[in-house]
Amino acid sequence: MNGKIPEKIGRYIVDRLLGQGAMGSVYLGRDPALDRKVAIKTVRDLDLDEKHKKSFLERFKNEARAAARLSHPSIVAVYDVGEEDGVGPFLVLEYVPGSTLKHILRSRGALPPAEVIDVAAQIAGAIDVAHAAGIIHRDVKPDNILVAEDGRAKLADFGVARVPDAALTKEGQFLGTPCYAAPETLAKGSYSARSDLFSFAAVIYELVSGVRAFPGDDAISVAHAVVHETPPPPSEAGTRSLPKQVDAVVLRGLAKDPEARFGSAIEMIEALDHAFVEAGLIEEGSATMPARPARRGGGAWVFGGVLIGGAVIGIALVLGLGGLPALGVGEDEGDAAIEDEDAGPGGGIVVRAAREAGSELDVDAGIVVIDAGATIDAGATGRDSGIAGMTRFEREDAAKDAIDRARDHLERRRFDDAERELARARELDPESSDLEEVEAALRSARGQ
Repeated sequence: MNGKIPEKIGRYIVDRLLGQGAMGSVYLGRDPALDRKVAIKTVRDLDLDEKHKKSFLERFKNEARAAARLSHPSIVAVYDVGEEDGVGPFLVLEYVPGSTLKHILRSRGALPPAEVIDVAAQIAGAIDVAHAAGIIHRDVKPDNILVAEDGRAKLADFGVARVPDAALTKEGQFLGTPCYAAPETLAKGSYSARSDLFSFAAVIYELVSGVRAFPGDDAISVAHAVVHETPPPPSEAGTRSLPKQVDAVVLRGLAKDPEARFGSAIEMIEALDHAFVEAGLIEEGSATMPARPARRGGGAWVFGGVLIGGAVIGIALVLGLGGLPALGVGEDEGDAAIEDEDAGPGGGIVVRAAREAGSELDVDAGIVVIDAGATIDAGATGRDSGIAGMTRFEREDAAKDAIDRARDHLERRRFDDAERELARARELDPESSDLEEVEAALRSARGQ
């Protein structure tokens, strides 16, 4: 597409652009047949070789199949999937006014105990329903949790989910975001329901403390920390006072041994609720726990979700049935792809940048691929502030990161730092849809 907003995509009438990411655009549209608002997600012209383009499109279809398997109030619905000349593949999704949990955490910090339980219980129900159907999310994180204006929370972006018997998302690869990934997924490319529960526990850690369990500036150092280090208890990491009972629940969820974790997401939240009640921070019975779903079996379900961020603070929508490198168009979803095609035996992972050495690997990348192999090589890649040699998608992704940092500086009234990040973003991607908004906010904050 040439940047012009289409009037129609399939049978859907396009109203306006909601946001853009490194791999696509999301539009607010209307379904004339049912007279309802929808979110329409399109994929940009893929600057990929044929091998990765084919894999990308296969994953897109794979997630359409996953969408037919689940139905839950905390999983956002996919209405349609298709492909159109001049537009390419597209998804039609439930439109959910609200925000991502990531934006909520950035603006408010740690949430009060009652809100933690409310949000977490809803998402726990969604995770367990997916697991009961044999579907592993693989990328549970605050970016992929949407909170509607009425407080409903929804799990989004099953873009790297493993569906039983699906050849594309095979064992032996790591697919996800390193700072929320379970150690066994990084070390062995081994996924199970309990690897999702580790990711969920990392989200809970952030909900109660306001900080990440595994912070860091690049994917390699974060991956190393996840595999080898134990995070400090949430009560010591953030600024909010927390009881030791809460520490115990969260750290059990983050156990390196999958068998030492909770058996389900709902079990984890029940334990967290009990810890808050025991500490006198919430009243007993104040939270409603979701029912535990039956394991496997069941009828034909419908599921979905896509994540959008960036310029869309205050408007969140649903799942990006994602691909390779990453189909999501969330604010911080990049296109880092780490792959070692010649990985040898020996446990752990060997990391090789799938783009030119020296380019930046973002810990918030929407999808990372690591084949099982030897050991983590922290020197396999570095950070490079240069633009020369970066692909268009890499420039757009780096620009989004710079804009995100500018927003953070602006909130802290560090105007010079914000201006420097915006200059970097404009250099990387002068056509970014977010630049004008943040630059205007900076001028206003400075009284210009």
